[in-house]
Amino acid sequence: MTESIKANILDSKLCQVTMDVEVPFLQVENEIQKKYLKLQTKIKLPGFRKGKVPMDIVKKKFSQTAEEEAVNELVEVALNQLIKEKKINAISCRQIEDLKFEKGKPLSFRAKIEVRPEFEVKGYKGVSVKKKEVEVGEKDVQGAIVNLQERNAQLVDTDRLIVEKGDFVIINYQGFLNENLLSNWGGKSRLINMAWDNFIEGFNQQLIGAQKGKEKEIQINFPQDYAKEDVAGKKVVFKVEVTQIKSKKLPSLSDDFAKDVGCSDLGELKKKVEENIKKEKEFQSKQDEEEQLITGLIKNNPIEVPESQVENRLSYLVSKAKRYVVQQGLKPEQAGLTDEVLREKYKQEAYKQVQLFYILDAVSEKENIQVSEEEIKKEEEKAINASEQKEKEKVKKYFSKNKETIFQKLLEKKIFNFIMENAKIIKK
Repeated sequence: MTESIKANILDSKLCQVTMDVEVPFLQVENEIQKKYLKLQTKIKLPGFRKGKVPMDIVKKKFSQTAEEEAVNELVEVALNQLIKEKKINAISCRQIEDLKFEKGKPLSFRAKIEVRPEFEVKGYKGVSVKKKEVEVGEKDVQGAIVNLQERNAQLVDTDRLIVEKGDFVIINYQGFLNENLLSNWGGKSRLINMAWDNFIEGFNQQLIGAQKGKEKEIQINFPQDYAKEDVAGKKVVFKVEVTQIKSKKLPSLSDDFAKDVGCSDLGELKKKVEENIKKEKEFQSKQDEEEQLITGLIKNNPIEVPESQVENRLSYLVSKAKRYVVQQGLKPEQAGLTDEVLREKYKQEAYKQVQLFYILDAVSEKENIQVSEEEIKKEEEKAINASEQKEKEKVKKYFSKNKETIFQKLLEKKIFNFIMENAKIIKK
C-alpha cells in the first residue's frame, strides 16, 4: 500500500493556515528518478549523442539539478493535493519554511497558506447615507464666469518700469556657476507669471522690484536633492533682463464674450455654466454618498484580509502616486514623497480597498448579482457611439483586450447600485 502525504495543521487563523507537511521517501525517490530520465533525454556531453549519456554519468553530473527540480515539484503537488483534500480556500500566496531534504528520508516542510476570509456578509441593506441636495446659487455662477474670464484674459503692456508681484514679465536670463556660463540654464523671451513660483523656487521673489531694461542678478541655492544634478547643492547666479512688463486684462462680460466661448449670448453662457456646476456638484455628491456606503459596509463587516493582497494594493497605490508626481515634472523624493512616506500614507486605504473587494464579492454572491455578455456588449456600443470616428477602433481594441477589467467595473457598479437602492437615505 502506497504511503500517503502527511499533514499536521498547526494553526488555522483568519486568512492563514499553517501546516507541517511530510512527503514519503518512496514518492521522493520516484520523482527524482523521473527527473533523471527526463534529463537523460535532453543533455548532450562530449563523446555521447543527445539522449545517449549513460545514467550513472547523468546522476554524477546532474544530481543537484534533478533533486532541486524534484523537490520543487513535490512541494507544489503536495500543497495542491492537501488544499483540495482539506478544502482550504487558498489564494496564490504560499510561504515555505524549514524545508528538509536528505537522501533516504521523507521530504518535509512547513507551509503557510493565505486563504480567503470566510464571513457572512451583513448590514449591506439599510446603510445610512446622508444625501445633500444639490443647489447652484448665483454666487457659484458668478465665480465660474470670473474663472472663465481669467482663462480668456489677454496680456497687455503696462507703462510701469518696476516689476510687481501680480505682473507677467518677459525676461532674458542666463545662469552662471562660479562665474562660468551654464549653457543649459539660459533663455530668451521667457514669460514669467509673478503670482506663481513655478519656474525656479525663490526666483520670482527676487525678481520683484527689478527695473525694465536693466540687468539684475538673482542668486539661487539649489537643494542637494534637486532633480537636475548639474546644479544640485550648488549656488547659481542668474543675470536677468526684464524686457517687458505686462498685466492681465479680463474680457468684458458681454454677448461678444459669450460668442467667443461658444455660446449665442450671455444668457446661454450663464445657463451652460449653471448646468456644468450642477453636474460637477452632483458628481461630487455621488462620490460622497459612495464613500459613506463604503464606510458603512466596512463598519458592519470589519473583516481581516490577506496580507499579500494588501501589500499588492499598497504597492499599486504608491506607484500610482509616484507616477503622478513625475508627470508634474518632479522627483518623488524632491517632493518629500519617499516610499516610506507614501506607504504610511496609503496603508490604511490599501487595507480598506481589499476589505471592500471581499465585501462586494460576498454581496454579489448572496444576491446573485451578475454581469452578462450582453451588458458588456451594450457598454462597448455605448462607448463606441460616444467616441469620435477616429477613436472608435481604439475603443473596440480596448474592450477586446480588457474584458476582465470591464467586467469587474460593471459588476462593482451594479453592486453599488443595489446597495444604494436599499440604503437608508437621510436628506440634509
